[in-house]
Amino acid sequence: MPITTEEISRIIENAATKVLNNVPSEEPDIDLAEDSVIISERQKKEEVARMIDSSTQEKLRKEESELLMEDIKKRFAKLKKISKDNFNMLEIALSCHKIANDYKKLAHLNQWTEIEALFEEK
Repeated sequence: MPITTEEISRIIENAATKVLNNVPSEEPDIDLAEDSVIISERQKKEEVARMIDSSTQEKLRKEESELLMEDIKKRFAKLKKISKDNFNMLEIALSCHKIANDYKKLAHLNQWTEIEALFEEK
Protein backbone atom coordinates (compact mmCIF):
# COMPACT_ATOMS: atom_id res chain seq x y z
CA MET A 1 0.00 0.00 0.00
CA PRO A 2 1.67 3.26 -1.14
CA ILE A 3 2.12 6.17 1.23
CA THR A 4 -0.10 9.11 0.40
CA THR A 5 1.02 12.72 0.16
CA GLU A 6 -1.12 13.54 3.18
CA GLU A 7 0.61 10.87 5.27
CA ILE A 8 4.04 12.18 4.28
CA SER A 9 2.96 15.73 5.14
CA ARG A 10 1.70 14.52 8.53
CA ILE A 11 5.00 12.70 9.20
CA ILE A 12 7.01 15.78 8.26
CA GLU A 13 4.84 18.06 10.42
CA ASN A 14 5.16 15.71 13.41
CA ALA A 15 8.93 15.49 12.97
CA ALA A 16 9.26 19.25 12.64
CA THR A 17 7.08 19.83 15.71
CA LYS A 18 9.14 17.41 17.80
CA VAL A 19 12.39 19.04 16.74
CA LEU A 20 11.15 22.56 17.29
CA ASN A 21 9.62 21.68 20.67
CA ASN A 22 12.95 20.36 21.90
CA VAL A 23 11.97 16.70 22.03
CA PRO A 24 15.24 14.83 22.64
CA SER A 25 16.80 13.57 19.44
CA GLU A 26 19.55 11.10 18.72
CA GLU A 27 22.14 13.87 18.39
CA PRO A 28 22.67 16.20 21.36
CA ASP A 29 22.76 19.95 20.73
CA ILE A 30 26.16 21.63 20.90
CA ASP A 31 26.27 23.92 23.92
CA LEU A 32 28.51 26.90 23.36
CA ALA A 33 28.05 29.70 25.91
CA GLU A 34 26.38 32.69 24.26
CA ASP A 35 26.10 31.12 20.79
CA SER A 36 24.23 28.04 22.04
CA VAL A 37 20.77 29.42 21.25
CA ILE A 38 21.74 30.32 17.68
CA ILE A 39 23.52 27.01 17.12
CA SER A 40 20.64 25.07 18.66
CA GLU A 41 18.08 26.77 16.38
CA ARG A 42 20.30 26.19 13.35
CA GLN A 43 20.67 22.52 14.27
CA LYS A 44 16.91 22.18 14.63
CA LYS A 45 16.35 23.73 11.21
CA GLU A 46 19.03 21.52 9.68
CA GLU A 47 17.49 18.43 11.28
CA VAL A 48 14.04 19.35 9.97
CA ALA A 49 15.56 19.98 6.52
CA ARG A 50 17.27 16.54 6.62
CA MET A 51 13.99 14.86 7.61
CA ILE A 52 12.08 16.62 4.85
CA ASP A 53 14.76 15.83 2.29
CA SER A 54 14.84 12.20 3.34
CA SER A 55 11.05 11.89 3.10
CA THR A 56 10.99 13.64 -0.27
CA GLN A 57 13.75 11.42 -1.68
CA GLU A 58 11.93 8.29 -0.48
CA LYS A 59 8.67 9.42 -2.09
CA LEU A 60 10.42 10.26 -5.38
CA ARG A 61 12.22 6.91 -5.36
CA LYS A 62 8.92 5.06 -4.87
CA GLU A 63 7.22 7.03 -7.64
CA GLU A 64 10.11 6.40 -10.05
CA SER A 65 10.09 2.74 -9.10
CA GLU A 66 6.35 2.47 -9.82
CA LEU A 67 6.77 4.21 -13.19
CA LEU A 68 9.58 1.84 -14.18
CA MET A 69 7.47 -1.16 -13.19
CA GLU A 70 4.61 0.10 -15.35
CA ASP A 71 6.95 0.63 -18.32
CA ILE A 72 8.32 -2.90 -17.93
CA LYS A 73 4.80 -4.35 -17.80
CA LYS A 74 3.79 -2.42 -20.94
CA ARG A 75 6.85 -3.66 -22.83
CA PHE A 76 6.16 -7.26 -21.82
CA ALA A 77 2.54 -6.88 -22.93
CA LYS A 78 3.74 -5.52 -26.28
CA LEU A 79 6.09 -8.49 -26.70
CA LYS A 80 3.25 -10.84 -25.85
CA LYS A 81 1.16 -9.44 -28.70
CA ILE A 82 3.78 -10.31 -31.33
CA SER A 83 2.68 -12.98 -33.76
CA LYS A 84 3.83 -14.38 -37.11
CA ASP A 85 2.04 -11.53 -38.86
CA ASN A 86 3.75 -8.67 -37.03
CA PHE A 87 7.11 -10.29 -36.22
CA ASN A 88 10.09 -7.91 -36.33
CA MET A 89 13.38 -9.18 -34.87
CA LEU A 90 14.84 -5.66 -34.43
CA GLU A 91 11.77 -4.49 -32.52
CA ILE A 92 11.97 -7.53 -30.23
CA ALA A 93 15.69 -6.99 -29.60
CA LEU A 94 15.15 -3.30 -28.78
CA SER A 95 12.23 -4.08 -26.47
CA CYS A 96 14.24 -6.70 -24.61
CA HIS A 97 17.16 -4.28 -24.29
CA LYS A 98 14.85 -1.57 -22.87
CA ILE A 99 13.29 -4.05 -20.44
CA ALA A 100 16.73 -5.11 -19.22
CA ASN A 101 17.87 -1.50 -18.75
CA ASP A 102 14.68 -0.53 -16.91
CA TYR A 103 14.90 -3.59 -14.69
CA LYS A 104 18.51 -2.71 -13.88
CA LYS A 105 17.40 0.81 -12.85
CA LEU A 106 14.55 -0.67 -10.81
CA ALA A 107 16.93 -3.02 -9.01
CA HIS A 108 19.25 -0.09 -8.23
CA LEU A 109 16.39 2.10 -6.93
CA ASN A 110 15.06 -0.65 -4.68
CA GLN A 111 18.54 -1.76 -3.61
CA TRP A 112 18.04 -5.29 -4.91
CA THR A 113 21.76 -6.03 -4.88
CA GLU A 114 21.47 -9.65 -6.05
CA ILE A 115 19.38 -8.69 -9.06
CA GLU A 116 21.55 -5.65 -9.75
CA ALA A 117 24.61 -7.92 -9.79
CA LEU A 118 22.98 -10.06 -12.49
CA PHE A 119 22.95 -7.06 -14.82
CA GLU A 120 26.56 -6.02 -14.24
CA GLU A 121 28.77 -6.34 -17.27
CA LYS A 122 31.69 -8.70 -16.78
